[in-house]
Amino acid sequence: MCPKITESHRHDLRQRLIDIALTSFSKYGYDKTRMEDIATTADVAKGTLYLYFKNKEDLFTAISERNIEKLKNHFITIFNNKEELISGLETFYKQFKNPDNKVFFEIVAESSRNSKLRQLLYEHRKKIIEMIIKYVDLQKSKGFLKKDLQSKTIAYILVAQYDGLRINRILGMNDEENNRVWIELIKKLFY
Repeated sequence: MCPKITESHRHDLRQRLIDIALTSFSKYGYDKTRMEDIATTADVAKGTLYLYFKNKEDLFTAISERNIEKLKNHFITIFNNKEELISGLETFYKQFKNPDNKVFFEIVAESSRNSKLRQLLYEHRKKIIEMIIKYVDLQKSKGFLKKDLQSKTIAYILVAQYDGLRINRILGMNDEENNRVWIELIKKLFY
């Protein structure tokens, strides 16, 4: 008789599969990573992996959703008062260094050849922009930002700046300088 698999075990295995996929995408590239490789690394049958994820796009979606959840949780902790907001946003660049930066750009490159992946990236980006707009609107309602600033514009500026600094980091540019640029932008937008 097979032992009963708990919900906790399913959750833990799912998270482990996501972690392994992220590592594989980073190490070998999105296009060269095979579902079979992920299953082998996880020491599970390929069929077990397919119970959790239909394909690599599903794995990418899971990685994206987890990153959005981390970002949302981070925003919740820094948006309590104006001083915390500004210091929290200033340190955001240092604190929210994403270990999957290379994967993100690898997948952006792959999306130029894969329309389904491009659509997933588009949806992921839309969710991030919408989440930032929501939090910017909240800060405006608290009086932490000028009401005449367009929330969508601020969201686009923040995302574009952050992506640009991620590129700088990958290219080996000085991270302290990247951080200084981030802080200067935050001060201009929020002071």
